[in-house]
Amino acid sequence: MNKNYLDSIFKPERIALIGVSINPNSVSGKVLTNLVGSGFTGVIYPVNRTSEAVMGIPCYNSFDELPGKPDLAVICSAADEVPGWVRET
Repeated sequence: MNKNYLDSIFKPERIALIGVSINPNSVSGKVLTNLVGSGFTGVIYPVNRTSEAVMGIPCYNSFDELPGKPDLAVICSAADEVPGWVRET
């Protein structure tokens, strides 16, 4: 097997940002800004139940709606929402 098991963490091709905010100054907004600004060439799947797009990137309402399986999912929502997101994923 050629693929390193840690590639999905250190070299992801698809990242889901779960609970990302439209506020560019929020923690999740900074994560998205840093991914886009750092030259990440993979696919970013923002998941936000209330927004159509974040930074011009179309959002998905739930993890189940993603068109592809992400290599890495980063939960960027409030702490009380994390258990629900974990159950969904």
